[in-house]
Amino acid sequence: IRRQAPERFQLCEARTGAEAIAAALALAPDAIVLDIGLPDMSGWDVLEALRADPATCNTPVIVLTGLAERREALARGAVAHFTKPADRVALFEALNDAIGSAQAARNHI
Repeated sequence: IRRQAPERFQLCEARTGAEAIAAALALAPDAIVLDIGLPDMSGWDVLEALRADPATCNTPVIVLTGLAERREALARGAVAHFTKPADRVALFEALNDAIGSAQAARNHI
């Protein structure tokens, strides 16, 4: 994703679930693109941890998987789901929409 991201996005990459959770807590990102296939833990477990923590519970998460698991992703709190290989344009449009929606929600609090 990093090589294909438009310049307006500032990205941080985590290679494991533990790194992803730590980065989300430390950086408070506007949105997260989460791969479900991680080496140390399931991305579903990462999503559950993010949803359970008050610091990240409202951070939009877009799930990226190798399987068609849209219903499960949305039921677990993701704002969007993409199956690999994801359409680059659609993925970044969804990311942009998620960031916009999160910022609008913060402004109304």
